[in-house]
Amino acid sequence: MTYYKHLLAFVIFLVSARLCAQFSYIPYESQAYYFKDRVNHIYHNDESFHSAVHKLQHDYFLTYLEKIQNLPLSERDRQEWNYYLKDLNYPDSINRRKGLLEFFYTNPAHFFELETEDFRLRVDPFINFNLGRQNPEGDLIFLNKRGLELWGELDKKFSFYSAIHENQSNFFNYIENFIAEYRSIPGQGHYKAYQSGLIQDFSGYDYANAQAYLMYKTSKHSLLELGHGRHFIGNGVRSVLLSDFAHNYLYLRFNVKVWKIHYQTVIAELSPFSSRNTVGNTVLPKKYMASHYLSFKPSGKFEIGLFESVVFARENQFEFHYLNPVILYRTAEALIDSPDNVILGMNLNWIFANKTSVYGQVLIDELRTSEIFSGNNWWGNKWATQIGIKSFDLLGINSLDVQLEYNRVRPYTYSHNVSLQSDKSRSLTSFSHFNQALAHPLGSNFSEVIIRLMYTPLPNLYFRAQYLYSRQGLDREMMNFGSDILLNNESRIDDFGIEHLQGNLSRISSFDLQASYRLFHEFYIDLYLKLRTAEDQFDESLETNYWGMGFRYNIENRNIDY
Repeated sequence: MTYYKHLLAFVIFLVSARLCAQFSYIPYESQAYYFKDRVNHIYHNDESFHSAVHKLQHDYFLTYLEKIQNLPLSERDRQEWNYYLKDLNYPDSINRRKGLLEFFYTNPAHFFELETEDFRLRVDPFINFNLGRQNPEGDLIFLNKRGLELWGELDKKFSFYSAIHENQSNFFNYIENFIAEYRSIPGQGHYKAYQSGLIQDFSGYDYANAQAYLMYKTSKHSLLELGHGRHFIGNGVRSVLLSDFAHNYLYLRFNVKVWKIHYQTVIAELSPFSSRNTVGNTVLPKKYMASHYLSFKPSGKFEIGLFESVVFARENQFEFHYLNPVILYRTAEALIDSPDNVILGMNLNWIFANKTSVYGQVLIDELRTSEIFSGNNWWGNKWATQIGIKSFDLLGINSLDVQLEYNRVRPYTYSHNVSLQSDKSRSLTSFSHFNQALAHPLGSNFSEVIIRLMYTPLPNLYFRAQYLYSRQGLDREMMNFGSDILLNNESRIDDFGIEHLQGNLSRISSFDLQASYRLFHEFYIDLYLKLRTAEDQFDESLETNYWGMGFRYNIENRNIDY
């Protein structure tokens, strides 16, 4: 009850403070990103949109929809186009009505709206309930998510967004193993045990989640943003640079879009382990991340970006050298003789044929040029790569889209050699947060292939099928073979002779199918099927066979696939 009192007080404060949003961002999981990507490939190569930065603004998306309104969109794409116009409150797309109690659902797309010349506010509740059966154990798998989303704009200069989630759920067996090992739920923060008072089989975890930001338009081309959330850089299913797999973190972001350039810098406060690693009300220790991403788009079909990030920790101070938004971190690191974890990367995306593009990433954690061709397989040559291809309207079938992706990460990549004071075996400055990877969910020392199909055969009916196959060299018998990025890499097995996939070779094969039908605006009925097998060279195996169904309103599904 106390939680809801605090939530109500927060809503009242926001309304009285007159905050709202239209140059705010569309949430990561939204289908709008997929629709924008599809239209950009087929109908209109947008020179101003830098697709690798997953920060799609509402006002920009609305402008883009207006720009393409006279293009020859297919029947399915035209339907989606109309849907997003209504969702974005475009005047000509809305059939205004008296609404519920004259205040609610005057626009069918939103629970509550308030709009004046200088002020806008929207409030939307959301719910996601899933229920299914996992075999061979026969366990009941469920999710009960409720929450409230608020967004708004004031004077076309100041914007805000907040989403508060309350969850009770349990998880597939392989995710339960992750929780037991790392004391954290992927993408989530603190949790506690849950047991339903009504249904005996409903037991698992109780956890809350909040995402929020305040954004100020500092100029026509720049934004300053203070938030609690996560970021994603790339064009693929995964990112080896920076992904949204980990829990939310506090960040300050400066963003500039001008001419053919998009630049962002992010300063973030992270935690080297989860709240379940502490006792009582002990404050979690801090570490920090500073990252730059500079993207250049000379044409609507080609995009190249440079990425740089450093993770660091100081006992009594913040390292202010890293606040400079244009300095190279390697230069700053040498200047202060620091022991920090710096990584460099590149992202590419090229629409090389009609409806088809190729994309990729390269990340360098550490590299010694004299050892590249020596044949010694030096442990410190740590790098990651990604290559992928997207094709839309495959084989001439409207709304049948395919994506094929390959990811490969060398042993010990993302790990570091600065230890936690409380546990010398664990790294303080690994590329992680809350015991969760900031890049790929598997960490390092793996190869992975992903095939994804998206199909919309009928209006409001959506299919997503995905096959994943990965191989990874796991640690065994207290030996650090380079898969766990949380371990201090001083515990590596050797300096030379480090082979990709060394250690306990494991294989994961996973097939997922989701069918969704939209009954009305933002309300979906979902059906799920998962067939997953994990096994290693010692014949240890784990099967996950799941079928289930659910419904959701005003929220997209977040899938944990690895």
